[in-house]
Amino acid sequence: MSREIVLKGSSQRRQNCKERFIMENDNATQEQKDVKKKHLSRKSKLFIVLAVFFLINLIIYKPFLPSPAQKRNQKASEEIILKAIAAQLNKQPENLTSNDFTNMKELRILNATITDLKLLTKLKNLQTLTLGNLRLPEIELTKQEKLLAKLHLLNPSGREFLDLNPLKKLTNLHTLCIVQIKMKNIETLTKIKNLQCLRTCYMEINDFSPLAELINLKELRLLHSGISNLEPISELINLQRLDIIFEHVSDLEPIKELTNLKTINFWSQGISDIEPLKD
Repeated sequence: MSREIVLKGSSQRRQNCKERFIMENDNATQEQKDVKKKHLSRKSKLFIVLAVFFLINLIIYKPFLPSPAQKRNQKASEEIILKAIAAQLNKQPENLTSNDFTNMKELRILNATITDLKLLTKLKNLQTLTLGNLRLPEIELTKQEKLLAKLHLLNPSGREFLDLNPLKKLTNLHTLCIVQIKMKNIETLTKIKNLQCLRTCYMEINDFSPLAELINLKELRLLHSGISNLEPISELINLQRLDIIFEHVSDLEPIKELTNLKTINFWSQGISDIEPLKD
């Protein structure tokens, strides 16, 4: 009887050991799975971090790193500006000195293919600038930029306009004449705080509202520039001369309060009522 109980007990112990082994094996397998999952999770996270870093680098930094073509265009632009400065002073470009840049008061850059105006920032005392018929070269995109364009993260057409931002550093500039140049808008010009005379000719400007910020303007001449509403000009209380030639303007009411206006020249088929100007 006791032997039979021992056998049953031994059998029970074997069964218990087997179950413990299976459970421990299952636990070990589960732990291995968990470790493997954590390892894969870490690899996935690392991959995501690297991918995000790559995209940030591609989106933020790469487009601003000049390509070989952009470097060539920048150098060519500097040569054009140097030639214009030298021609103004009856010198050769290689003979220009730092004093020549400092003393330059007036400059004209005409009929050129140019992309970069940064060199103009050296002309600290420039007072009068004329930019006429300046063209941009064909756009050459880098591989990264082509990829960004396909992903709709880059708009190459934005480079079809000449960047006038360097002009805001010309603190002594008071007269600016722009002729036949592709500009995205004239908002950049509002940063030229001391501008007193602005002339635009054969331009395609869609938004003239920034004109209201040029409160120091004394002379404004717009010829074939696309203005149709004079409301922004109503804020230019210091304006003394206004030329609106070949524009689609019909309402002169916005400028009737400009009491400092001494000379007004209009040539627009849409004007039928000049009553606001009689006073």
